[in-house]
Amino acid sequence: MKNIPRFQGDINKHISDGASTIQIRDGITVRDMGIENAVKYSLFVTDWFANHFAVDSEQVLKSRFETECSKSLTLHQLLNIESAASEALKWMVDNGSVSKIEVKASITGTNTLYVIINIYPPEGDLLSYGVSRNAGNWIMQVLAPAEG
Repeated sequence: MKNIPRFQGDINKHISDGASTIQIRDGITVRDMGIENAVKYSLFVTDWFANHFAVDSEQVLKSRFETECSKSLTLHQLLNIESAASEALKWMVDNGSVSKIEVKASITGTNTLYVIINIYPPEGDLLSYGVSRNAGNWIMQVLAPAEG
C-alpha cells in the first residue's frame, strides 16, 4: 500500500461552469486543509442554507461576487468585482487566518473576465487562485440549461 498522507479536511471541490467535481486518488477523496474551500465558499455562496441558524449578521455567509461577475464587463465593473471579492474574503484577515488578500480583475478578451486572488498566510508561501468567466458560456447555459 502506498504511503498516502491523510488529514482531516473538507473534500476539495473543483468548481467550473455548471459543475462541481471531486478527485479520488487510490480510493481516497482528495481533501483540502481548509483555505481553498473557504475561498470558494466565501466567493460563490450567494445565500447559504445555514444562514437560517445565524445568531447575528456577522455569522451570515453571503457573497455578491458571483452576481458582480455576471454583469456587463466595464472598467467600473472590474472595481465592483474586486470590491465584492475583497468583501467576501475579509473575514479571513479579520480572524487572522491570513495576513493580507489582494484581488485584481481584468478583461482578458471579448466578454472574458479573469480574477486573480493572492492570499498571504501568516506563515508559508503565497497562495494564488484564479477565477475566469466567459460570458458566452454563461449565456448559452441560460438559453439551453442542462436537463436532469
